[in-house]
Amino acid sequence: MKRSAALLGLVLLLAAGGVFAFYHLTYPDIRTWDEGTNVDVVASSLEARSFPALVDWQGPFFEKPPLWWYLASTSVAVGGYNAFSLRFPAALAGFVLILLVGLAGRRYYALPGAAAAVLFLLACGHLFIFKPDGIFSTHHVRSADGDVVQIAFMFGAFLAFGRFADGARSGLYAGALLTGLAVLTKGPLGFLPAVVFLIFQTISPRRVVIGRRPAAGAALLLVAVVAPWHIYMLSRFGRGFFDEYFMHAIVHRATDTLEEHAAPWFYYLQLLTGRKLCCSVELVALACVAPFFNRRRLAAYPAAAPLLSIGILMAVISSMATKLAWYVLPLYPYAAVLVGGLFDSCWSLVWDRSRSLRSRMIPSVAALLMIGVVGLCAARNLRDIVFLQRGWMQRFFERSIARCGDELVYADAQLPGDLRYLLRRYRVPRGEPGASRCFIRWLDADPTPSSERACSRVDKAGHLALWECAGLER
Repeated sequence: MKRSAALLGLVLLLAAGGVFAFYHLTYPDIRTWDEGTNVDVVASSLEARSFPALVDWQGPFFEKPPLWWYLASTSVAVGGYNAFSLRFPAALAGFVLILLVGLAGRRYYALPGAAAAVLFLLACGHLFIFKPDGIFSTHHVRSADGDVVQIAFMFGAFLAFGRFADGARSGLYAGALLTGLAVLTKGPLGFLPAVVFLIFQTISPRRVVIGRRPAAGAALLLVAVVAPWHIYMLSRFGRGFFDEYFMHAIVHRATDTLEEHAAPWFYYLQLLTGRKLCCSVELVALACVAPFFNRRRLAAYPAAAPLLSIGILMAVISSMATKLAWYVLPLYPYAAVLVGGLFDSCWSLVWDRSRSLRSRMIPSVAALLMIGVVGLCAARNLRDIVFLQRGWMQRFFERSIARCGDELVYADAQLPGDLRYLLRRYRVPRGEPGASRCFIRWLDADPTPSSERACSRVDKAGHLALWECAGLER
């Protein structure tokens, strides 16, 4: 009976993961900053047919590896240039990540531990909410960014290497392949699962011997995934690509502060104390400490690898000069695995008939508190997603098009990424103020029509205003 209830709970949580990832995915609009830049690269690259290179509206785009843009371009080719298609790769990766955490929990623990791991992941609002608790964090499962795609590949590699640790040789090659895809999605952090696996193989008494031939094959597979695009870009663009991609986006980001994103070394520890980001840093800390009381468990991959992943990740991002809140996102699935392990330990003690009723009370209370706290955080995140509203810019453009039809133009020099997206999405051309019956400009801009016709402001929203001019036939 309890097994059936746990299985049902796990299935319901995985189904809820679909809601967390896909429901209201188009709400609100594509955001400015990185999301606007990313979707511009997708559109510009498709229009220029520049693949395998990427371009934006200004020219070649060198900041990141290309895999997320390839996936988003494929999604756009199938579903059209809209927010759902552009956000679909990250949302799908987020849903797959939830499934993988459930799979990890089921592989390493009993069903209740797997359910607890999934529930904890859903409780981490940082993964699903735009600017949680007012923190500047814009990359998540529901945004047009590559972070969660990389995290899903990384966690898949972590599981694959775990399969090898259990004796399945194919896990070594699958881990190498997924590691390469993670690197090709968003850079060197994708090497983390391979680094953790190598450290585990070096220090753990429960390591599995890797033969020279399988090790060489896995290394060659990893190089075969990562190297071709980098070699192509270096051969085609030379020093320009090297300086922007390697020196600026990687080296400079680590050694200097980009775009004034500076913070003290303990910045990420502060972030994790936010209830709307991590839900319970105390629970994560307990889950990290618990394996140290069981040396046999600590030496095994299911505990050692997540602990190494969290430790290395925190050391790397805390030592970087540029600090952005979403750099800590890869921590959450590994923390979920450890939380699942902690709950599994409590659950085992609760149902251990050899123990007295009194000695089972403490783990019972602990298990109930864990589920209560994490469940409330997950429910809050679900509420926030369900009650998302359409963005003001999207509604403003739709009202403007309904009023002016194809006589609408955009007439301003300022053109951030979110506006470039909407102009493409609604096929609104650029034009001079007054040259068409209606034009959109920033609210504080002088309309200065090029003709003698009188123009008046008929609508406004946020920083945008709609102007309509007299004297032109419809």
